[in-house]
Amino acid sequence: MKKVFFTILAVLTALAVFSCNGTSLANEPNEPVEYTADGRPLVDLTIGTGNAGRALTQPLAKAGADFYEVTFYDTVGAKYYRASWDFTRNGRIRIPAGDYSDADKAILFAGNYADKTLLAVGIISANDGSLTIGEITPTTRSVTFTLEALLTDVLPSPLSSFKITAPAGPPSYLTSSYTTLNFPKVLFDSKILPMFLVPKDDTTIEATFSIKTTLNDFEADYCPGIYVVDDGVVYSRGVSSLNGDAPVLVDATISAPEADDTMIADIAITIKTPDEDGLSRIAVSVPVCAIDPGDVPTNAYAEPVIWYIRGGLQNGLFDEGAITNSIGGAILLGVGGVSIIDIIIAGP
Repeated sequence: MKKVFFTILAVLTALAVFSCNGTSLANEPNEPVEYTADGRPLVDLTIGTGNAGRALTQPLAKAGADFYEVTFYDTVGAKYYRASWDFTRNGRIRIPAGDYSDADKAILFAGNYADKTLLAVGIISANDGSLTIGEITPTTRSVTFTLEALLTDVLPSPLSSFKITAPAGPPSYLTSSYTTLNFPKVLFDSKILPMFLVPKDDTTIEATFSIKTTLNDFEADYCPGIYVVDDGVVYSRGVSSLNGDAPVLVDATISAPEADDTMIADIAITIKTPDEDGLSRIAVSVPVCAIDPGDVPTNAYAEPVIWYIRGGLQNGLFDEGAITNSIGGAILLGVGGVSIIDIIIAGP
């Protein structure tokens, strides 16, 4: 997402267009027409990159997007239609004619096949045979999904995707209070990283990790079609301890969104700090699927794929910010008595 989605990923800032590859989406004359139980014709859709998709191939490839899933929800028949495929072929699906406008009726996911990191999402942006975007008729011959990369950027600025929202200080730990002159950065493992200062002594820290998209509003336009399967996890790993004890570990959890909710743009994180000074890292992971499955039956194509919204393709590596096209997703925390003296670099 930053990197693009989740820092995931500044790499994904380009749009991806998926269309029918010039193939007719209507049933061919020599093919039998099938109908739903209530008499509506089923329409064959071939979903591939087509000529328009070439614009998205390079940026998505850099971020590891090699797997796709499309989901349609037929509101009239109260039924889901899902199909998934990898980069070696086009997707095919048969759905009833109907209204598939908005993310809670039709959505396309793109991401990494190996670990199902979600890198980009798309909704229908164009279709022929209708003046209404998202309306599929028996004569529809093409439908286009425009993919938007999930974006995050961890950096020393109030614009950072990761923000500390409480407590205030003194000293002030709020991300919004930092300026480019005093936001600490460290040289760690040959990388210059922003470091977020937090107090020790079992202090409760409130923070947010935000996801956005380039053109549209992530929460308003896409989150209605992104369902949270289970509670998200914040992974914590100690980096070092200034007093020579065991590496510093913080206890961090995601308080929102919760399981069985739709996704939100600002992931809420609660952190409990230990009674020791040192450095720690955290990384988020939220399991999601396309559109709330509820108790509605799915079609024969597939059950929903479980995807993960993460800080990056390599969630255990540090997020170096969008400017470096970093694929890491971990955030560096300075716990307790970590002063500017201990920091290699202070300022931008």
